Amino acid sequence: MKLQGAIAILCALLAAACASPKGEIAASPAGTAQDSDTELPSLIGPPTYASRDNSVFAAQLAARGQTAPGAQSRLQTPAQAQSGGPAVAKPYSAESGPAVRPSDSAGAAAEGVTMAADVAASAAQSASAGLLIPSGWEPWILHPSKALTRYRLEKFEGAMTLRADADSSASGLKAMLRVDPMRRPMLEWRWRVDSLVAGADNSDRYAEDAPVRIVLAFDGDKSALPLKDRLFFEQAKLFAGNELPYATLMYIWENNKPVGTVIQNPHTARVRKIVVASGPVGVREWQNFRRNIVDDFKLAYGKLPGKLVGIAILTDTDNTKEKVTAWYGDIKLLRK
Repeated sequence: MKLQGAIAILCALLAAACASPKGEIAASPAGTAQDSDTELPSLIGPPTYASRDNSVFAAQLAARGQTAPGAQSRLQTPAQAQSGGPAVAKPYSAESGPAVRPSDSAGAAAEGVTMAADVAASAAQSASAGLLIPSGWEPWILHPSKALTRYRLEKFEGAMTLRADADSSASGLKAMLRVDPMRRPMLEWRWRVDSLVAGADNSDRYAEDAPVRIVLAFDGDKSALPLKDRLFFEQAKLFAGNELPYATLMYIWENNKPVGTVIQNPHTARVRKIVVASGPVGVREWQNFRRNIVDDFKLAYGKLPGKLVGIAILTDTDNTKEKVTAWYGDIKLLRK
């Protein structure tokens, strides 16, 4: 991967981390006046369409001859679509999930409306409606030139999950928040993959792919960083117009590196990866994880972390040009 492209990708890495969170979630009802942490939205919660306000996303769709569908507050049944009558809606259920699932071929996103309708949509509507993603999460576009990994909520093996299908692609979903990791250091999640990414090696810039990743972005004092890192941040800001987070930590499934290995990004020391699953053991099985993000940040960076300002998921095969399917369960930030 060329350095210029790498800078663009790193700039996209939770770039909104330095801005006020969009659609910030209210503090937990159990919180105190001093506990101002924002809540992490459920990864398998009520579905929504990706916002078509994302100009990068829209530009990428346009480059492929795709267009975002018109605004609809709710999907309609075929009969209602013909008669012009209103759509029927009822609350989303985490057990049953969305009754209407747009087709796999849909790559566009609707007007940022919440999809809570439990109705049968016509095939034409489904084909143009876009893919459902969890509410509170938004598309993470790594680079306009890269194909998009497709994400959608679906019921799988009796539970709601978020499915990811990558085909020579790299994009993710991100949620912006602001959490003191000292108060909520425990991160729990689960994932499942159908296969590893053939040829992937996260220590090689030309083969840096993974079937599943959990990505954490942290705030910090950039002025205290070494000159090399500060110059890289300035170059990244100049090139892409966005600031990188102070530090990024990823949990990944690696082909060969043993569990516990810390891998530094080949382009910058401000992105580091911890291998939490390795090799074929556990493929086609659900794997459950509970990690102390404070301890892991110290392992990777040798110091305590600042505020956690973003979490993302990423399934990517853009370097190896492979195909992979993965499923993510919910992600939770918990007190120790």
